[in-house]
Amino acid sequence: MNLGLTLREVIRTQTCADGECVVGCVTDDTASTDGREREASESSGLPSAQLETPGVTCATPPPLVRGTVFAPVPPPRRAGTSIKSLALDCLLDGGGDLDVLARRGLLAQGGFVFVLGRFMRCHGVAPKGVIHLGAHTGQESVPYLMMGFERVLYCEPHPEAFEKLQKTLAQLGLLESELSAFLGLPPRTQFAALQLAAAARDGEGPLFRTRSSRFASTRRPSDFAAWVAWVNAGVEPREAEAFARWAATETQVTGTMPVPYRRLDTIMRGALPNGFRPSDFNVLRLSLRGSELDALEGARETLTNIELIHTDLAFVEQYEGSPSKERLDAALAPEGFRPVSTVRTGPIGFGVYARV
Repeated sequence: MNLGLTLREVIRTQTCADGECVVGCVTDDTASTDGREREASESSGLPSAQLETPGVTCATPPPLVRGTVFAPVPPPRRAGTSIKSLALDCLLDGGGDLDVLARRGLLAQGGFVFVLGRFMRCHGVAPKGVIHLGAHTGQESVPYLMMGFERVLYCEPHPEAFEKLQKTLAQLGLLESELSAFLGLPPRTQFAALQLAAAARDGEGPLFRTRSSRFASTRRPSDFAAWVAWVNAGVEPREAEAFARWAATETQVTGTMPVPYRRLDTIMRGALPNGFRPSDFNVLRLSLRGSELDALEGARETLTNIELIHTDLAFVEQYEGSPSKERLDAALAPEGFRPVSTVRTGPIGFGVYARV
């Protein structure tokens, strides 16, 4: 989430990122829609609903968020085409109409991947395969597809988020098949997902559930005050108060539940789906809300195939026992990685590590 956005934009981004519009999210700032989108929506029976975030009061009404999932819906006819779904139609026609694939909506669905792509090109890393730990609902799936990754392996322990992730991948598989048939080319990207938490040991352990699933973690959430203060710096008091209320609600721990814990090395040895092999993967993405070191401790063998690591960073402790950047640097140095970029946005950010 871009923490430099206004409250209105934060609410829209949060709603998208929580999976209400899992893939192909189209946002409409004017709360209106063009005839093509309306026609496709009505013909498919898909509702266009105004989504509200609980506990948030806006100075202006929340924006209308339209979720266009990758499902077979009849698109408007165009001469010379036989396109089967609105999603494919949007991809092929998006160059002529930026509103079809709104730039802001695309960023809300994992625009960081395009930043990752720049680092990969800079360090000569091909888009071979990515392991994404802490997948949530698979918001990054479309960018991974557009970057040309051949294999994408997701791990996500949260049951509701994993259910949405499965739906995302089913819809994306349909899109990939349609795109391949339309272009006359074989499918390129294979996706797979495992419902588990990457950890330092095999077995079972707690998942701390929060009101919003995006804040859930195998580490107990502790203090988001610094993040809230940074987001609210310089905004109108009314918006600041509303965002503080929203954050206090959505980050609240609602309970714990047992989930499978697996070392990434164990998964690579015998639990890979779809005929995937350990050597298929050369990029590692960590979005683990404080449990990054736990995952790395269980991935020593896996790291021998990895060329580049992209990880979330916290510069203040938001989850109990979450690692500092210095601890991550120290853990990855013996494995042959050095930090090549650190981006900080207030109390959080991300780091990129490349093999020496």
